[in-house]
Amino acid sequence: MPTLLYISTSPRGDYSISRQLGNAAVDAWKARNPEGRVIKRDLARTPLTFVDLDWIAGAYSPPEHHNENHKRALVLSDELVAEIQAADEIVVATPMYNFAVPAALKA
Repeated sequence: MPTLLYISTSPRGDYSISRQLGNAAVDAWKARNPEGRVIKRDLARTPLTFVDLDWIAGAYSPPEHHNENHKRALVLSDELVAEIQAADEIVVATPMYNFAVPAALKA
């Protein structure tokens, strides 16, 4: 079964043009893949953290050396990576601020 990952980042909700375009792309994908699965990730509603010491220590050490802080720092990161790995295709609907994408997408 094909899987689409739909990432949206605009905090403007239904008023967002990028979100409207992303939804249209997802609808078109669903029409071509009626048995397909869509994973939706709204980065405007996902509390993201930036890379910090606990994440670095957890990401670059073997699991048997992880303490509770390392494990906690890696939970969301592991979830996001799993979504990307599960996807056959990805749609990113993002606004552009000063010719750049929002910090949430960069994180």
